[in-house]
Amino acid sequence: MAEGSQIVSLNIGGRHFTTDVATLKRAHDSFFMILLDKRWRHSPTEEHVMENLHFFIDRDPHHFGLILDHLRRVPFNLPTCSRAIGDIRREAEFYCLDDLLRVMRRHDFHDFGRGPMFPGDRIRIDWRKVEELEAIEADSEGAGHLGLTRLDYLHGREVYCGECGCNSKSFDGRQRAVTERRNNDDLGNVIKVYNNGKCCDATFGSSKLIYHLPASTLDLIYEH
Repeated sequence: MAEGSQIVSLNIGGRHFTTDVATLKRAHDSFFMILLDKRWRHSPTEEHVMENLHFFIDRDPHHFGLILDHLRRVPFNLPTCSRAIGDIRREAEFYCLDDLLRVMRRHDFHDFGRGPMFPGDRIRIDWRKVEELEAIEADSEGAGHLGLTRLDYLHGREVYCGECGCNSKSFDGRQRAVTERRNNDDLGNVIKVYNNGKCCDATFGSSKLIYHLPASTLDLIYEH
């Protein structure tokens, strides 16, 4: 069996997790890298190593699943609770996960009045929030979100977004509404923000279409 594919059993504060060597070694100079290197160095044979990749770590297991998702390069949402964020930061420091600590610093940057979105951010459409916003718009007589309007119908017309104030005449014809993405991949990349992040333009996959999105319908995604 190749070293990277070997299964590792982790007992974190009484809760059991399973992963493989390759996942744990993705974070260079981390607690896990040192732990595995010590096991290889002090075991007499490769067979002995393969039979003994079981570790107990006396830490709080509550956020360890998120730590594993980070190591697996799986997109994940950080909690909004400041206490939980502090707990995750402490665990990242204990395990010496520099990449995760960088993600945490970016999270802080978004939280302290400079967001909520920036060009280059990875976002996911929350369709429940879209439906809630559509219901509010249906009962409203004011200017609506351009992100809920069929933008291809606005060619040559001057319409303002009731959320961010942008003018439809500034669009170049590639813009589409969030509602036109139903049943499609909902992970995208922010390319432009409006009015301190109230709305943003985003692209999805290889498409050249640009979607004007109300920020209130989006979740930030943290990945590598």
